[in-house]
Amino acid sequence: MALTDAEQTQKIVDQHNQLRALLSNLEGSTDVAAMRSGLEELSNLLQQHFEHEQDGLPDVVQMQAPRLTSRLQPLLREHKELLATVRSLIDRAEGADVEGPTLQKQLQAFSGRLRAHEDKENELLQDALVDDLGSAD
Repeated sequence: MALTDAEQTQKIVDQHNQLRALLSNLEGSTDVAAMRSGLEELSNLLQQHFEHEQDGLPDVVQMQAPRLTSRLQPLLREHKELLATVRSLIDRAEGADVEGPTLQKQLQAFSGRLRAHEDKENELLQDALVDDLGSAD
């Protein structure tokens, strides 16, 4: 059964919250093994999350607010870059010469980038579903 726009949106928001919780746990660690494990979990969650967004987000935006489609495309393209960055962090964590504090700083930089991306998606969803254009005056 297909999800409604509201269900699609809630699922995306719930996934954003899950990702943020995982990121918060990862950012506090300097243990390389724990970060590598957490990054692998993050990579899997992001892959699933981005697949859901690739399928559901365009439908929500086009049905509710086609005027916002131009804001959607850059966000969808950024998914590949974010996944590549996570994979790069995993590769670094698997390296023999990686230091926990260095990896932690790189992870924190990525985390900020991912949070900014999610904030833009949340804003887009809010604009598509909540904002009143004043047409009912």
